[in-house]
Amino acid sequence: MHISSISISNFRNYSQVQLQIPPGLTIVEGENGHGKSNLLEALYMLSIAKSHRLSNQHGLINKKSIPEMKNGLTHTFVGADSTNHQDNNRVEIHYTFQPTNTEKFTLEKFIKINGVEKKSAELIGIINSVLFTVDDLKLVFGQPTARRRYLDILISQTDIKYYNFLREYQKSNKQRNHLLKSIREGKSQSYELEFWDNEIATKGSYLIKKRQDAIDSLSVLAQNFHKKLSNKDEILTCEYESIPESTSEDEAIIKSSLIEKLDLHLSKDISFGSTSVGPHRDDIKIKINGAYAIEHASRGQARTAVLSLKLAEADYLKKIRQTEPILLMDDLLSELDVNRKKLVMNYISNYEQCIATSAEMNLEINLSLSNVNKIIVENGNILKG
Repeated sequence: MHISSISISNFRNYSQVQLQIPPGLTIVEGENGHGKSNLLEALYMLSIAKSHRLSNQHGLINKKSIPEMKNGLTHTFVGADSTNHQDNNRVEIHYTFQPTNTEKFTLEKFIKINGVEKKSAELIGIINSVLFTVDDLKLVFGQPTARRRYLDILISQTDIKYYNFLREYQKSNKQRNHLLKSIREGKSQSYELEFWDNEIATKGSYLIKKRQDAIDSLSVLAQNFHKKLSNKDEILTCEYESIPESTSEDEAIIKSSLIEKLDLHLSKDISFGSTSVGPHRDDIKIKINGAYAIEHASRGQARTAVLSLKLAEADYLKKIRQTEPILLMDDLLSELDVNRKKLVMNYISNYEQCIATSAEMNLEINLSLSNVNKIIVENGNILKG
């Protein structure tokens, strides 16, 4: 799989971009703050239908374009042409300002696939990609939310049912929490939870099962990469931690256990007004030589563990989707020594397409890389190297 071209309009610090990108390795050079990460953000959005950096999409809009957007004269746009074997697709994400009854404007997003407006769910899986960033250290040192999100993005690219169940689960959990607060205030009765408990258990058991399967596969793949990247004789393992604590491969058993745990924690849930068990509370335990990485790993060890996980993610997608994902590396190499840079670059060069940003000039010369396409970013303008 590869992207042959990308179009950008009024996105971040870019005004207008039309860029052809060949297969193989492309290095995006430029000083920090000039737009290298914004370019990869735009590319990754076309895989997951949203920004990985912002929850508030208003921050994606080029500030200089806002007056014209409010007058309906222009809009924000990211689009790309992708090729997967003989399957060619045009994917686009548009943002427009819509006036409200007040003087304020709302930002609306719509997606087009091959010129036809579609839902976000229909975009997921068309362009598979793996993003490497220095912020990935949150997978080791961050909150469980970061690790759950990592799994959700990965599995959603391979399983549309997972993506849909995840969204439905989140809505059900929100409704259950609302009802729990109403019960606490004496406005509702506990028996009213039965419907939402069943919804949470049905969708949640599927999410848990898929996460367990993914972690089992990723742990094996990551362990192999870690052996090559680690200078020490270290063993990396990943385990999925869930409440209910179920190692069963039977989804029905997981569902039954989840219903049991919801009932067991009912008093606590009513007291706090929130659901305390389920996949929204689960975590990934990353260990190095049996010790929890979050507690004992050095920054260098964590960096190697995360890189191993991300390379494993690429292999996982390749295996499940039967096509290579696009690799997007955002200044990741700056954190690695020369030997590890060469190991990583030699490996990713086997993929059909990799786009890597770097503040280091002439990286391809320093690492003795050949057949490299170069792009230079300068103040939101893209120049060919």
